[in-house]
Formats: sequence, C-alpha cells, structure tokens
Amino acid sequence: ANYSPFSGEVFTFSNLPAGTYTVRLIDDSNVNEVNYDNDSFADGYGDGTFNINTDCYIEQQLVVEQPEAQLVLSTMTGSEELCEGELPWLQIVTSNWDPAASPLEVKLSDGETYLVNSSPFQFQPNNIPSVGITQYTITGFVQQGTTCNKGTASGTATVEVHPLPTATIFGDGELCLGESRDLGIELTGTAPWNVTISDGTNTWNETYTTTLNFFTVSPVENSSYQVLSVSDAYCSNTGTGTANITVHELPTVNLTGNAEICEGESTDLTFDFTAGTGPWTVTFTENGV
Repeated sequence: ANYSPFSGEVFTFSNLPAGTYTVRLIDDSNVNEVNYDNDSFADGYGDGTFNINTDCYIEQQLVVEQPEAQLVLSTMTGSEELCEGELPWLQIVTSNWDPAASPLEVKLSDGETYLVNSSPFQFQPNNIPSVGITQYTITGFVQQGTTCNKGTASGTATVEVHPLPTATIFGDGELCLGESRDLGIELTGTAPWNVTISDGTNTWNETYTTTLNFFTVSPVENSSYQVLSVSDAYCSNTGTGTANITVHELPTVNLTGNAEICEGESTDLTFDFTAGTGPWTVTFTENGV
C-alpha cells in the first residue's frame, strides 16, 4: 500500500495481522518540499513519481506480534461418565496468554459463553446434558470486551450420561396366615441391579440380572412392600410402587354341648367361632363318620 504523508504527520496502521512488514520511505528528491506541479523552481525538484531507481529512499523492517492464546478443552477425571441429571466438570488450559490479567470469553458448542480468567479453568456447563453422549468443543473465543479472535483452540470434552435405573414393585393380594405369595419387581437400566426392599418392618437386599423378577413373601400380618432404592451398573435411584398384602387369620371353632338324652330325643350343640371372619362353613363328623 502507498501513502503520501504530510511533513510531521503520524500515520497509524490499523488492524494489521501478525507478520513482518517492510516500510519504505521515498524522498522524491524534493528538498524544498514543493508540489511536483510547481515549475517555478529549477528542474530536478519533485516530479511526483516516486521511483527508487532515481529518488532517495530508506527501508526498515518492522515485526508486528500479536499474542496467540492456545486453549485446550478436556473432561476432568471422574466426569467421563455421569448419571442422568448431573453436571460434568470440564477444564480449559490456556498457554501463551495470561487469562488472569486479560480474561477470555470462550464460546462452546453448547451455545454458551464462559469467562475464562484462570488456567487451568475448571467449570461446569450451564445446562445439564441429556442422556447419551455429549461432546463439547470450543467454537471461538475473544478477549473480554472485544471482538478480536485471540488464538486457536483444540480438544474435545466427551461425556456419557447414563439413565437412572428404575424399580417398580407389584403384586397386591390376599392370603391366609402361613401361606406364601410371589411379588414382582420390574427393572430398567443396565445389569446387574441391587434392590433394597422393605415390608415396613424389615429391610433386605436382592440382586438381579434380568428386568423382570419375583420373590416370595410369607407375612404374618398385613404388610406393604416397597423398593427403597435401586442401583445398576452405573447409577442409583429410588423405587416406585407398593405391593399390599392382606393376611387373614385362620378360623378356629370350639364345639360344646355334652349331654345325655334318650333315644329319639335331641339336644343342641354349640359352635363357638373364636377367630376368622364370617360367614363360616363347618364340616364335622358324627361318631367319627
């Protein structure tokens, strides 16, 4: 680019990228600084053609340096695999730049912008990643308060989010005291599962490797069974559902009415039901028959 400054003028080059530049100053041999079209002076004064072959000139090389920050994004140890609803921890390491003195506004592929003011800069994204694999990259960054791109970025932060396991118990029913009944548990997630079950009084654990499972109970009183917690190969969660079992007591009856009668006469015998819920059906024998 060519420019003809006035005497004493300071010229500023704007928006120069980093590089090596040659500045050449040509005098045009016009010691009296008159315009080239002024012919009242002797020949040999400035003619307006700046020619390094015929005019005096000087050259100087200038090196323009622009600091280039280098940013590397990564996933922090322990955040490579998460459970649904959790936020990962990410890290940005900055080199060739002091982010504490001059923070950087860094935009990630999640569409959010983060102010990096230290190195390493450890942070959690603004939004919870969805179930599956999420990859974060740096899409651009500028010095805080400017629009000037300040360098290059590399690295991918990969996070795998596992869904929370579920455990649903079922199997409402009725039984008599001393009987048993199967209750079911339906599972989702990744095997194996460890399930904590409660009947309201006792708590125990079961381990399963399939999604549909059954276990046997023999309660001695009315009981409600619940899954307190479930964990799979990756995550843990609370259970859902309730299995209500009603336990009926065994009926008991006493027969009374000893008596002596004459042939052809009759007497009353009494059935006294001391347990159970009516109506009752009674089967009895006479003389063992």
